[in-house]
Amino acid sequence: MTKPLRISKEAELEILDAYLWYESNSTGLGKKFRAELSKQFQQIKNFPSLFPIHKRNEQFPIQKCVLKVFPFIIFYSNSEKSVDVIAVFHSSRKPKY
Repeated sequence: MTKPLRISKEAELEILDAYLWYESNSTGLGKKFRAELSKQFQQIKNFPSLFPIHKRNEQFPIQKCVLKVFPFIIFYSNSEKSVDVIAVFHSSRKPKY
């Protein structure tokens, strides 16, 4: 049984900003960005332990999934009840995020 994938409000805003930026620069590119994210979200949901640990915290480690086509990183935690996406951001914009 797979766990639900929950996306934080902050991550949703980051996704929307990136989508709008890509669409404003090239029609259809934002849709390709969202399709790539959906593909990686499904991979994370199906195999939450697949990606490396970026940082350990008290409860659950934070894991890191680097998108292949776009320069974005997904940070998430794999808790007992769900997989929680914490952030989705451009890899060169917030290096200490």
